[in-house]
Order: sequence, then C-alpha cells, then structure tokens
Amino acid sequence: MNYNCDYLNRIFKKWYGLSMKDYCQQVYMKEASRSLLDTDLSVVEITYRIGFVNPTHFYHIFRRYYDCTPNEYRTKT
Repeated sequence: MNYNCDYLNRIFKKWYGLSMKDYCQQVYMKEASRSLLDTDLSVVEITYRIGFVNPTHFYHIFRRYYDCTPNEYRTKT
C-alpha cells in the first residue's frame, strides 16, 4: 500500500479513538481475561498464547487494565 506507518496510525486513531498499539493491547487483555476465567491454563501459558514474549511485561499491562494481577483476577471473578 506504500503508506507511512505514522499516517496509518493517525487515521486509525481518528476513526477508533485509540492507537493501533492500544487497540491491540485491549484485544489481548480481553482474550487474556476470557482465558483466565474459562480455562485452567497457567498465566504463563496464556501469556505466550496471546503473543507476549515477556510474562513480566504481560503482568504490568494486565495490572494497568484490570487493577489486579492475573491470578487475583482469576480468583476474584
């Protein structure tokens, strides 16, 4: 398509109100929360399945979205 990445990101943000990165993280966190509640997979397995390479980074982002750790989320809900 030969479009600049910054240009595409600006258009995406204009339409959806989020950057592509933030939108993807939102999708990943929804999938992680669903997996935590619906499966018996470990948090590390879920981390790798949704595409995170670093579990510590996943924990940080998950805590920002849900204000608790993945294990707390699993037991709380």
